[in-house]
Amino acid sequence: MQVIPKKESFKYLRSLFQENGEIGDDVTHCIGAGWSKWRLASRVMCDKKVSLKFKDRVVEMRMLRWICGHTGRDKIRNEDIQDKVGVASVVDKMRSEIETIRECGEA
Repeated sequence: MQVIPKKESFKYLRSLFQENGEIGDDVTHCIGAGWSKWRLASRVMCDKKVSLKFKDRVVEMRMLRWICGHTGRDKIRNEDIQDKVGVASVVDKMRSEIETIRECGEA
């Protein structure tokens, strides 16, 4: 018979459960995960050699994938992620803004 050692906390479905019922460790973990994602995104955002258009696309897709619980390694198309979250692509948003500006300028 194998004895399973007792632990004070365990991780299940991205949540950290504690023996005493508190959520402090889970909150700390979530904040740390958020900062980790920010650090990954800020490398691209703070690089002056990278165009703004590219920065918008990369950061938006990283955040949308993170919201859905996916990574780039999951091989899910950007359009599928955007449909799942219900967000239009940055390119579509920019095109609609340019059209609005043109209409206001011509009026």
